[in-house]
Amino acid sequence: MVWAGERTDFSQLQRRVTAGTGRDALARSRPAHYVVFDLLSAPPGLPLLDKPLAERRALLTSLLADAPAQLTLSPQSTDVGQATEWLHTWTAAGIEGLMIKRLDSRYEPGKRGWQKYQCAYHSTEAIISGATPSLGNLETLLLGRLDEHGRLRYTGRTHPLRPAQRAELIDLLAP
Repeated sequence: MVWAGERTDFSQLQRRVTAGTGRDALARSRPAHYVVFDLLSAPPGLPLLDKPLAERRALLTSLLADAPAQLTLSPQSTDVGQATEWLHTWTAAGIEGLMIKRLDSRYEPGKRGWQKYQCAYHSTEAIISGATPSLGNLETLLLGRLDEHGRLRYTGRTHPLRPAQRAELIDLLAP
C-alpha cells in the first residue's frame, strides 16, 4: 500500500506499476509498504499449507520481528470489540474492511477460505465507452467518466462478462 498523508492511495500504487522511466522517482516520493497476513512456506522451502492459520501466523510474526517498517504484519484479533474499532477508525484512512478467517483453518489453494467484510461500498456513474475485443464479440466493457472539461477519460473496465451478461448487453449497446 502507498500512503498519501493519513490515507492509503491505491491509485498511487497503480501509478508505480506503470510509471516506466519515472518509476524510481515515484518510488522515492511515494514509498510502498508491503502488508503481510499469512505465510504459506517457510525457509528453506518448508510448506505450511496444512498447518492451521494460528501456527502460520506465529511463525510469520517471528520472521518479521526485525523487519523494516515497510514490511508490515497485518494486525489480527479474535476480539470483536477490537475488530469493530478497526472498522470505525481505519476506514477513514482508506482501508476497505476486514478479512475474517478461522485460526484453525488450513490454506487450501484455489479455495476462498476467508470472508471479507466491507464496511461501505462506493459507487459512481460511468459511461460505457467501448468493448473488447469488439461489440460483436463482447468480453469486457471499457468505462469512462467526463473530466472537468467535459472530455471522456478512460477509468477502467469490467470483469470478464459471463455469457448471459454478454447476451443481455449485446442488444443494448450500439456504436
